[in-house]
Amino acid sequence: MAGTSELMEKKTEEAQALISLQEIQEMQAEKKVDWDELLKYLQIQKEAFKKLRIIMLGYTRESDFKNIDGAAYLEESGAQAIAGPMGVSIVNMSKEKEWRKDKKGHYYIWCYKGTAYSTKICRVLEVEGICTSRDKFFGKVSGVYKELEEVDERSIMEKSRTNLYRNGIIRVLGLRNIQWGELSEAGLTINAIQKVEHTVHGRKTGVSEKAIQDQEEKEKKGEKAGGYSATIVKKTGEMTTHISTAPSMEKLKEIWEKDRKDRESLPKELFEGMVKEKDARKKWLLEREGKKDDL
Repeated sequence: MAGTSELMEKKTEEAQALISLQEIQEMQAEKKVDWDELLKYLQIQKEAFKKLRIIMLGYTRESDFKNIDGAAYLEESGAQAIAGPMGVSIVNMSKEKEWRKDKKGHYYIWCYKGTAYSTKICRVLEVEGICTSRDKFFGKVSGVYKELEEVDERSIMEKSRTNLYRNGIIRVLGLRNIQWGELSEAGLTINAIQKVEHTVHGRKTGVSEKAIQDQEEKEKKGEKAGGYSATIVKKTGEMTTHISTAPSMEKLKEIWEKDRKDRESLPKELFEGMVKEKDARKKWLLEREGKKDDL
């Protein structure tokens, strides 16, 4: 009977949720849109996000990227470097193994799923990462697929989980389709990024090198990807890291005073962002140390 009661309660909650959704839709239908206000809001958000991308990329290094056929590919190491300052976590993880069959025989896919969220931008997404027994690194030798018993399944699982972390961080922060100009403006030496180029009819196309040359030409013309110079982005990233990793209130006060001159020279948006970062760290430290606010 207890099981039946719990089931009925669950059904009631689901019905209430459906009613609530219907009510929300009705309210939305009746609401009149202030288009001028909406456009103003979206314009502000667009400019802010362009600058935020540059700042986030400033936490990475050249070794966190690969130039794959002219496109900038952010590795999991770089995604993790950005995840901390942006308050990204992946929770509710699960994994599943699927078997498939085609003309070449049986193979399997490991799929890791989870929920990615960022406390800084208040965004949540359901994400996944996969890897198969036909992975080019773990499932092939000299261009020929290994027998299934020869494939290291733990490596397949580990890569699937790594792909989950990378995909989750990048997607929840809106960091897909990274441009070379953004990396350059974030302070990275794009010509130092490892190039990976596939061949066409046995010959390299040169697209990886051309992408860098094109960006260098744009920079000579003074074109920018975001709105801040590489120097400002780097300085902001360094100071923010100092604040967000301060181990005590005493150290936080020391950092805040030491960086005062550089901080006050920043653009208004970056300065205000740093104040918020300091306030968040201060609150956490005060709660942990049980002290009064004197900063």
